[in-house]
Amino acid sequence: MRDDIWTGNIGEWGEAFTLLYILAHNRLYNADSHGRRIESEFGNVEAVYRTENSGIDLEFVVQSDTIRVVQDGKELFLVPKQDFANAAHRLFLGMQSQGTTAAHPEQEFLKRLGCESLKASSLMKADLSARIYDGYLSSRTRRDYSIKTVVGGDPSLANASRQSYIDYELPNFNSKKANDVMCIGGRSWVVSRVQCVLSLCGESPRPMIRSHTFERNLRKCHWKAPEIVAMALLYGQLHRGKPVIESIADLLQLTPLGYAPEELEDYEDAVRRYLWGIVFDLDPGQPWRGPSQVDGYLLVTDSEEVLAYQVSRQRSFEDYLLMHTHWDTPSTSRYQDIGRVWQRDDGVWMFTLNCVIRYNAREYAGDNAHLVGIDV
Repeated sequence: MRDDIWTGNIGEWGEAFTLLYILAHNRLYNADSHGRRIESEFGNVEAVYRTENSGIDLEFVVQSDTIRVVQDGKELFLVPKQDFANAAHRLFLGMQSQGTTAAHPEQEFLKRLGCESLKASSLMKADLSARIYDGYLSSRTRRDYSIKTVVGGDPSLANASRQSYIDYELPNFNSKKANDVMCIGGRSWVVSRVQCVLSLCGESPRPMIRSHTFERNLRKCHWKAPEIVAMALLYGQLHRGKPVIESIADLLQLTPLGYAPEELEDYEDAVRRYLWGIVFDLDPGQPWRGPSQVDGYLLVTDSEEVLAYQVSRQRSFEDYLLMHTHWDTPSTSRYQDIGRVWQRDDGVWMFTLNCVIRYNAREYAGDNAHLVGIDV
């Protein structure tokens, strides 16, 4: 047994919790658009697979009351299923109370099972792989899952980075207008500057994705996503809490990109596909191949449960994300271009934001959910 101490953030410990939880409660339920269990939709977890950094393959086979631990095809020992349930529960309590990087005693249990580190090896294409039996379809398949943990706060889904800057060309701008914007301070000065910029432009700013890689990744989500996501970010600043749904409502009403009536659906579709992409590892600075490498998404919830969204049920997962996401403003001391009006070499005036999305544990309760087809 290794004597090193494992530390990690909530998301990393959430992966360990998921492993323990689904082996202990081997019925994996699908979730609806509100993140609630669908009692009639579930699969039975028959085995979970994990590859360690050394290349060792672990298989945890579910039996009636025990878990059979297999290493490189050789059975090692049996562990009572209740031990997994107890370890999962203790780990969950620790995730809630001990901070995001604390070491948890359950690492010793994981080490005893043969795990060499907190996270599975990067050799695995997903966070967790399992054999699932679907009784409704009478099918048995191996599925690869990405895991997202929403325990203990509102985690960031799309982080701030140097590659996630979005610039806006400001029509009808001049040095006086720029000075009027830059003089704005106060507690919510970024929001106030956005309001001032929109009032002074006279027409919609023209968005430009600063990073070519980020722009290319966005177009893989939806062919109009670079322009639409940029405008949703801009108008999202105008609402208390900055809910993503409110920004879509503004785009549908104001149509700042000048779309014809038959094109208005693109505003919603592009934002949906972007949210879908970022939870499947869309990184502004790295070329992205899309979410096709996994079969679903596992959500670790505040109610000490793991629920599944299948790729085949993409719409319900997008609904959930729309109801639980908001735009955010990262540190303006670290990302000093945010909220700044500046002039390009060709004399064009520009305004800059950084594209950040955060999860919101509190479900959206505004009046515009119906605009995106969600029944509150």
